[in-house]
Amino acid sequence: MKRILLFLLFSITQAFAGNIEIIPDSRNVIVGEIFGITIKVETKTGDEPKITMEGRGIDILEKENQGVSSTTTYINGNLSTKREYIIRYQLRANKTGRVSLINISADAGGESLKHSSIFFSSTNEPQHNRNIFVMAEPSKNVIYKGEGIMLRYYLYNKINIATFNIKKFPGLSDFMKRFLQESTRPERVNYKGEMYERRILYSMVIFPDKTGKMKIDPLIAEVSFPTRTSDSPFNRLGLGIRNYSKRSFSSPMEEINVLPLPDGAPEGFTGLVGQHEFSLSVSRDKYLVNEPVEIKLTVKGQGNLEDYDVRELINNENFETFENSANLETSNSLFSSKEFNLTYLPRKETTLEAQSIPFSYFDPVGKKYVTTTVQRPLITVLGGAQARSEVLPVNPIKKDQKSADKPRSLVSPVFISEAIFEFGRIHRLVNFILFSIILLIIAVGLKGALSFRSSDELSVQLRELKKSDMSYKNLYDFLDKLAPQKVSVYKKLNESQLTTHAKSYFKNLLNNREGILYGGKKRDGKAEFKDKYFKEVLQEIKRNDIDYEDS
Repeated sequence: MKRILLFLLFSITQAFAGNIEIIPDSRNVIVGEIFGITIKVETKTGDEPKITMEGRGIDILEKENQGVSSTTTYINGNLSTKREYIIRYQLRANKTGRVSLINISADAGGESLKHSSIFFSSTNEPQHNRNIFVMAEPSKNVIYKGEGIMLRYYLYNKINIATFNIKKFPGLSDFMKRFLQESTRPERVNYKGEMYERRILYSMVIFPDKTGKMKIDPLIAEVSFPTRTSDSPFNRLGLGIRNYSKRSFSSPMEEINVLPLPDGAPEGFTGLVGQHEFSLSVSRDKYLVNEPVEIKLTVKGQGNLEDYDVRELINNENFETFENSANLETSNSLFSSKEFNLTYLPRKETTLEAQSIPFSYFDPVGKKYVTTTVQRPLITVLGGAQARSEVLPVNPIKKDQKSADKPRSLVSPVFISEAIFEFGRIHRLVNFILFSIILLIIAVGLKGALSFRSSDELSVQLRELKKSDMSYKNLYDFLDKLAPQKVSVYKKLNESQLTTHAKSYFKNLLNNREGILYGGKKRDGKAEFKDKYFKEVLQEIKRNDIDYEDS
């Protein structure tokens, strides 16, 4: 009888005890490849289990909670609730041979659950000739510093896939990146003698800013694909029962060799690499003193135009640089275009001779420097009556018309000296009016230049940001105003005086929106617009504007 009671007590205890189950993606793994395990923990407590384990020959990379489910049963008048937590881990083998996970346990509400060690077989087999894999494919593997190349991450599959999403984007911190929006429509390709379906996961143009061996960071994608589990004879007809497996795939680490530019760069070298075209235009060739001289320079080519800034096109002590602006246009290729609008104010009467201005770039195909010139025309700056007659021509008055229009005095004759005095007074009055108009134009222009980050402009930008549900482009443009330096938005965030919570909020928001725009990530509801963090950004922009003007 005693034995029976002990057996029943043990059975009841086991019925309500927790359980831990581990499901690996595969027991055979590749060195350097990302793979995963799914851990299911059943517990009667409401606490999330704390999982611990050690890897031997395995790096434990990332943890993701995938959900919890509850089951309530009613037995002999008693309610019993059981919860199942599902957690997924990303792993990577770092050596060949037998690798393992050991000392696996889950602690939930004081209940400790143990699991036996799990062993894997790790090899150095290449990742191609499989059913599914991810590859990073640069357009060139040997390039020069500053040369742009296309980099695309592809998903290859022989079998049908249900869904896919990017779990981790490549860092590529040693490159300037220009993101592309290319079609993700699959295509049929022959890869190493076998037919695959291939689609673009992520694409960009990259420009290395260092020399030597540069690493192309891997991209990690999670793919869900169907697997047949029944032995039904209808399987051959495609009518079998299917389950879906989910697995992470990582592109192998790629490497490119970045060469330094050769010595002997000519005068006027722009630092640009690749074929480029330059064109210059000036609105006209004659101006008044203090009248803005506008010059437009357009650069088109394959180089890193994001970081390119044009040098001064007028170096003359009689001219003052007033305002510079630039507009960049990109396409889904290596080529882009940047238009510079430069404004100068002439302070004295002068003649600026025509000049051929050299612009040089490095041609990686011909392995040589190429120099092209643009022609800046003769510019004449005038002042006084002569200037108005030449720059602003007036309609001539005929001799007979002048005498006919002149009013006649019935009181006294008009002497020549009085007429000259009257003309001089009118002349001075006209000069005063014209000069006042010019000063007004300059003042309005200066006000616009100094308040280019006005509250009105930022308010409009914030409204557009909300309206677009914080799209990646609008968010990036807004945060780019944090500082005047031409560096990445992430660097501006790190170097700003924003609170730690604000920095974390905007970084997560940028990564999320970037994933939606470029990685095919699904939009999960509307993004939460946190006013207090955006107010911090506005204060930081205002503070940087003051510092920038004072300097």
